[in-house]
Amino acid sequence: MVKKYPIVIVVLFILLAFFFIFFIKILLSNKDYSYDLIQVDYKTSKIIHIKNKLPVSDKIGKSFTGEGTSDGIQGYIELSLTNPNTVSVSYDIILTEDLNLESSRINSNYIKIYLTDNNDIPFDGFNSRKIPTFHELGVLKDKPESRLLYRGYLNPEEVKNIKLRVWLSDSYSISASSSSKEKEFYAEIKVRDNRRIYEG
Repeated sequence: MVKKYPIVIVVLFILLAFFFIFFIKILLSNKDYSYDLIQVDYKTSKIIHIKNKLPVSDKIGKSFTGEGTSDGIQGYIELSLTNPNTVSVSYDIILTEDLNLESSRINSNYIKIYLTDNNDIPFDGFNSRKIPTFHELGVLKDKPESRLLYRGYLNPEEVKNIKLRVWLSDSYSISASSSSKEKEFYAEIKVRDNRRIYEG
Protein backbone atom coordinates (compact mmCIF):
# COMPACT_ATOMS: atom_id res chain seq x y z
CA MET A 1 0.00 0.00 0.00
CA VAL A 2 2.83 2.36 0.81
CA LYS A 3 4.21 2.01 -2.70
CA LYS A 4 0.84 3.01 -4.22
CA TYR A 5 0.75 6.44 -2.52
CA PRO A 6 2.95 8.19 -5.13
CA ILE A 7 0.63 7.01 -7.93
CA VAL A 8 -2.44 8.29 -6.07
CA ILE A 9 -0.75 11.64 -5.48
CA VAL A 10 0.13 11.95 -9.18
CA VAL A 11 -3.46 11.14 -10.20
CA LEU A 12 -4.85 13.68 -7.73
CA PHE A 13 -2.40 16.30 -9.00
CA ILE A 14 -3.48 15.73 -12.61
CA LEU A 15 -7.15 15.96 -11.65
CA LEU A 16 -6.56 19.18 -9.71
CA ALA A 17 -4.63 20.66 -12.65
CA PHE A 18 -7.45 19.72 -15.03
CA PHE A 19 -10.12 21.35 -12.84
CA PHE A 20 -7.93 24.45 -12.39
CA ILE A 21 -7.57 24.90 -16.17
CA PHE A 22 -11.29 24.31 -16.65
CA PHE A 23 -12.10 26.91 -13.97
CA ILE A 24 -9.79 29.50 -15.60
CA LYS A 25 -11.44 28.96 -18.98
CA ILE A 26 -14.86 29.58 -17.45
CA LEU A 27 -13.66 32.81 -15.87
CA LEU A 28 -12.18 34.05 -19.14
CA SER A 29 -15.28 33.16 -21.13
CA ASN A 30 -17.44 35.14 -18.72
CA LYS A 31 -15.23 38.23 -18.86
CA ASP A 32 -16.82 41.03 -20.87
CA TYR A 33 -14.69 41.89 -23.89
CA SER A 34 -17.63 43.29 -25.86
CA TYR A 35 -17.75 46.74 -27.40
CA ASP A 36 -20.18 48.62 -29.59
CA LEU A 37 -19.84 48.09 -33.32
CA ILE A 38 -18.62 51.04 -35.35
CA GLN A 39 -21.41 53.20 -36.71
CA VAL A 40 -21.69 53.67 -40.49
CA ASP A 41 -23.75 56.52 -41.90
CA TYR A 42 -24.31 56.53 -45.67
CA LYS A 43 -25.00 60.07 -46.85
CA THR A 44 -25.68 58.87 -50.40
CA SER A 45 -26.64 55.60 -52.05
CA LYS A 46 -24.35 52.64 -51.36
CA ILE A 47 -24.56 51.52 -54.97
CA ILE A 48 -22.14 52.33 -57.80
CA HIS A 49 -23.66 52.19 -61.29
CA ILE A 50 -21.50 53.08 -64.30
CA LYS A 51 -22.54 52.81 -67.96
CA ASN A 52 -20.29 52.73 -71.01
CA LYS A 53 -21.36 56.24 -71.99
CA LEU A 54 -18.64 58.72 -71.15
CA PRO A 55 -15.00 57.80 -70.49
CA VAL A 56 -13.20 60.61 -68.63
CA SER A 57 -9.68 61.48 -67.59
CA ASP A 58 -8.43 60.97 -64.04
CA LYS A 59 -8.30 64.74 -63.56
CA ILE A 60 -12.01 65.04 -64.27
CA GLY A 61 -12.92 61.86 -62.37
CA LYS A 62 -11.20 63.05 -59.20
CA SER A 63 -13.31 66.21 -59.25
CA PHE A 64 -16.69 64.48 -59.51
CA THR A 65 -19.31 65.61 -56.98
CA GLY A 66 -22.09 63.13 -57.68
CA GLU A 67 -24.09 65.15 -60.20
CA GLY A 68 -23.87 62.46 -62.89
CA THR A 69 -24.74 59.40 -60.82
CA SER A 70 -28.31 59.13 -62.09
CA ASP A 71 -27.07 59.01 -65.70
CA GLY A 72 -24.47 56.32 -65.00
CA ILE A 73 -21.64 58.66 -65.94
CA GLN A 74 -20.01 58.60 -62.53
CA GLY A 75 -20.17 56.78 -59.21
CA TYR A 76 -20.13 58.86 -56.05
CA ILE A 77 -20.61 57.75 -52.44
CA GLU A 78 -20.22 59.65 -49.18
CA LEU A 79 -20.19 57.92 -45.80
CA SER A 80 -18.96 58.49 -42.28
CA LEU A 81 -17.53 56.03 -39.76
CA THR A 82 -17.85 56.60 -36.01
CA ASN A 83 -16.13 54.66 -33.26
CA PRO A 84 -18.21 55.06 -30.06
CA ASN A 85 -15.81 52.90 -28.03
CA THR A 86 -13.01 53.68 -25.63
CA VAL A 87 -10.65 51.44 -27.61
CA SER A 88 -9.41 51.61 -31.21
CA VAL A 89 -11.28 49.55 -33.78
CA SER A 90 -9.92 48.24 -37.09
CA TYR A 91 -12.11 48.34 -40.19
CA ASP A 92 -12.12 47.41 -43.88
CA ILE A 93 -13.81 49.31 -46.70
CA ILE A 94 -14.91 46.87 -49.39
CA LEU A 95 -16.38 47.27 -52.86
CA THR A 96 -18.32 44.25 -54.12
CA GLU A 97 -19.12 43.90 -57.82
CA ASP A 98 -22.42 42.45 -59.02
CA LEU A 99 -21.34 39.53 -61.20
CA ASN A 100 -24.87 38.74 -62.35
CA LEU A 101 -24.29 41.10 -65.29
CA GLU A 102 -21.86 38.71 -66.95
CA SER A 103 -23.21 39.32 -70.46
CA SER A 104 -23.17 43.13 -70.19
CA ARG A 105 -20.42 43.93 -67.69
CA ILE A 106 -17.82 46.58 -68.30
CA ASN A 107 -14.36 45.10 -67.97
CA SER A 108 -13.13 46.13 -64.49
CA ASN A 109 -9.77 47.11 -66.00
CA TYR A 110 -11.54 50.28 -67.15
CA ILE A 111 -13.24 51.16 -63.86
CA LYS A 112 -11.23 53.78 -61.96
CA ILE A 113 -11.48 53.94 -58.15
CA TYR A 114 -10.60 56.99 -56.03
CA LEU A 115 -11.00 57.09 -52.22
CA THR A 116 -10.50 60.28 -50.20
CA ASP A 117 -11.45 61.92 -46.94
CA ASN A 118 -13.98 64.73 -46.72
CA ASN A 119 -11.30 67.27 -47.70
CA ASP A 120 -10.48 65.32 -50.89
CA ILE A 121 -7.15 64.12 -49.50
CA PRO A 122 -6.55 60.65 -50.99
CA PHE A 123 -6.16 57.61 -48.77
CA ASP A 124 -3.07 55.41 -48.96
CA GLY A 125 -3.05 53.53 -52.23
CA PHE A 126 -4.87 56.35 -54.05
CA ASN A 127 -2.34 59.15 -53.70
CA SER A 128 -0.11 58.30 -56.66
CA ARG A 129 -0.36 59.72 -60.15
CA LYS A 130 -1.79 56.44 -61.42
CA ILE A 131 -5.33 55.95 -60.14
CA PRO A 132 -6.02 52.21 -59.61
CA THR A 133 -8.74 50.32 -61.42
CA PHE A 134 -11.15 47.96 -59.71
CA HIS A 135 -9.25 45.04 -61.22
CA GLU A 136 -5.95 46.20 -59.68
CA LEU A 137 -7.22 46.39 -56.10
CA GLY A 138 -6.59 43.60 -53.61
CA VAL A 139 -8.95 40.62 -53.90
CA LEU A 140 -10.51 39.27 -50.69
CA LYS A 141 -9.83 35.56 -50.27
CA ASP A 142 -13.29 34.86 -48.91
CA LYS A 143 -15.03 37.11 -51.46
CA PRO A 144 -13.46 36.91 -54.93
CA GLU A 145 -16.01 39.38 -56.32
CA SER A 146 -14.92 42.00 -53.76
CA ARG A 147 -11.97 44.35 -53.57
CA LEU A 148 -10.36 45.84 -50.48
CA LEU A 149 -10.35 49.61 -50.88
CA TYR A 150 -8.82 50.46 -47.53
CA ARG A 151 -7.91 48.97 -44.16
CA GLY A 152 -7.50 51.31 -41.22
CA TYR A 153 -8.16 52.09 -37.56
CA LEU A 154 -10.57 54.38 -35.81
CA ASN A 155 -9.34 55.88 -32.56
CA PRO A 156 -11.72 56.05 -29.58
CA GLU A 157 -14.70 58.31 -30.40
CA GLU A 158 -13.16 59.22 -33.77
CA VAL A 159 -15.32 60.16 -36.75
CA LYS A 160 -13.99 59.70 -40.30
CA ASN A 161 -15.76 61.11 -43.35
CA ILE A 162 -15.08 59.35 -46.63
CA LYS A 163 -15.74 59.95 -50.34
CA LEU A 164 -15.59 57.31 -53.06
CA ARG A 165 -15.47 58.34 -56.72
CA VAL A 166 -15.74 55.85 -59.59
CA TRP A 167 -15.59 56.51 -63.32
CA LEU A 168 -15.02 54.96 -66.72
CA SER A 169 -11.37 55.29 -67.75
CA ASP A 170 -10.51 57.40 -70.79
CA SER A 171 -8.62 54.38 -72.11
CA TYR A 172 -11.99 52.73 -72.77
CA SER A 173 -12.80 52.93 -76.47
CA ILE A 174 -16.38 53.54 -77.55
CA SER A 175 -16.74 52.58 -81.21
CA ALA A 176 -19.82 52.80 -83.37
CA SER A 177 -20.35 49.07 -83.03
CA SER A 178 -19.88 48.85 -79.28
CA SER A 179 -21.83 51.97 -78.34
CA SER A 180 -25.08 50.40 -79.53
CA LYS A 181 -24.74 47.72 -76.86
CA GLU A 182 -24.99 49.11 -73.36
CA LYS A 183 -22.60 47.72 -70.79
CA GLU A 184 -22.64 48.42 -67.07
CA PHE A 185 -20.68 48.14 -63.85
CA TYR A 186 -22.62 47.60 -60.63
CA ALA A 187 -21.00 47.48 -57.20
CA GLU A 188 -21.88 48.05 -53.55
CA ILE A 189 -19.70 49.54 -50.85
CA LYS A 190 -19.55 47.82 -47.46
CA VAL A 191 -17.66 48.31 -44.21
CA ARG A 192 -16.57 45.62 -41.78
CA ASP A 193 -14.62 45.57 -38.52
CA ASN A 194 -13.47 41.96 -39.08
CA ARG A 195 -16.51 40.67 -37.17
CA ARG A 196 -19.42 41.68 -39.34
CA ILE A 197 -20.33 43.64 -42.48
CA TYR A 198 -22.32 46.84 -42.22
CA GLU A 199 -24.86 47.02 -44.99
CA GLY A 200 -26.61 50.08 -43.65
